[in-house]
Amino acid sequence: MATKYDCDNSSPYFMNANENPGAMLVSSPLTGDNYHSWCRGMTVALRSKNKFQFVDGTLPRPMATDPNFQAWDRCNTMVLSWLFRSIHPSISESVMWMENALDVWKDLRERYYQCDIFRISELQEDMYMLKQGESSVTTYFTQLKTLWQELDNFRPIPSCKCVTQCSCTLIPTIENYREVDRVIRFLKGLNDDYSAVRSQIMLMDPLPTVNKVFSLLIQQERQLNIQLEEPRCSCTQGRRTNICTCDNTVPSFTHEQHKALLALLPSHIASVGQCSTEDVVRCDSDTTLDLSQKVKKGQCQAKSKSYRYISHLKSVR
Repeated sequence: MATKYDCDNSSPYFMNANENPGAMLVSSPLTGDNYHSWCRGMTVALRSKNKFQFVDGTLPRPMATDPNFQAWDRCNTMVLSWLFRSIHPSISESVMWMENALDVWKDLRERYYQCDIFRISELQEDMYMLKQGESSVTTYFTQLKTLWQELDNFRPIPSCKCVTQCSCTLIPTIENYREVDRVIRFLKGLNDDYSAVRSQIMLMDPLPTVNKVFSLLIQQERQLNIQLEEPRCSCTQGRRTNICTCDNTVPSFTHEQHKALLALLPSHIASVGQCSTEDVVRCDSDTTLDLSQKVKKGQCQAKSKSYRYISHLKSVR
């Protein structure tokens, strides 16, 4: 039988037809240490379903004679099921027999909401110890922003509660100080590769927001990646030579590979390759030596009719 709430999707008693009591509303169940992130995720999920009133106390349990009791009980049971599915089994057993979603919510908050000076000190220490290291700019910024958001949960910026709203700029000034502190902390934790752009940003007046700084650093990171070049031979340093002594040279042929290569060559060419070790001479590319005669240390006449001085001989393996 349809009720008056079935068509009013603005009512907290409205229940969509595809709602599933076995659904898990958050990606990570509550384990205790992750209460603050879990609470934030559940709050967003319940508000999106217009059911947060069942856990914040604004929609208390009506009397059994109230016309809305059945609708409330149905929605409360659905929220209870979502809570149980989003809590680790070792914790859900301790709240399994509670019948009111508000009681479960309060019980978990009293146990795991650690709003004390020790947790705040841990967050501040983590923020000042965090460095980019091997992480990308995006990963480093995400880790830092997670710590900021948790600290904001403990120490939110106060708002004016006066009956007559004041017109001073005290609250915006406090917000600006916090933003500047975060920009400085973000920049100081970067690697030395970003020292130039870091100095340029810190000289700006006023400083940009932390999100704008992140955008600038992403562009700088992309530019650094583009400038990376493959290693190449630098042993010549502008001199004209055919000899490379750096570690990037191609390995020489083994004895077996050399024999296999000679077997593929014509006989009149292969005979040249079968010379003795004294027949091999190291020379410039514009000099062709006659290998038909034994080569000794001293002067040697090339086919170009010019003489070259031979300083040393080297065996080829």
